[in-house]
Amino acid sequence: MIKRVRPKVVLHSMNWPQFLQPGGKDSDEIVGGPQCCRSSYRDNCDYQRPKDIPALIKQLQADLTELTSLGIKVFVATLNPECKQFEPNHMLSGDDVGDIRPVYKSKFRQEHKELIDLVETAVAAANATLIDYADNYCWEDVCQVVDHYGRPIFKDSDHLTSTFVYRYLSVVDQVIDAAMAD
Repeated sequence: MIKRVRPKVVLHSMNWPQFLQPGGKDSDEIVGGPQCCRSSYRDNCDYQRPKDIPALIKQLQADLTELTSLGIKVFVATLNPECKQFEPNHMLSGDDVGDIRPVYKSKFRQEHKELIDLVETAVAAANATLIDYADNYCWEDVCQVVDHYGRPIFKDSDHLTSTFVYRYLSVVDQVIDAAMAD
């Protein structure tokens, strides 16, 4: 569909760890090609093996390369810090305020290093533009879980609130600018 419509810009944004979390073993026999895990962490993803991840990312790179070769400006959001720490339900309990300590970007990136390296290398090789939402909610290495008014910046453990996006997520402005350019 994208190739047929040929928009000026494509933004690829997904929750990478949710869809690339192999529950199988490399020795497992899988029928068909590699698959992404089902959304919302609904199962243990035993149909995805560790060796499937590079194959899936290689296919992503080929798809992105095809789009950029058509003159489409492609933006891809990398993995950004997310976890239960950002979950608003863990912050409030009756009259008590829960744990709102910041998350460290370096720790998140180290925990997901292999996947981050695969994704970011594929994006660069496809001549796409990498964007990082954490540029707007982390200051250097510190990622606050609430804004300066004390409001959670995530609506759950892995989705930024619309208010935060509207007010602060300026990293996506380059996507809009590219779409509006002549």
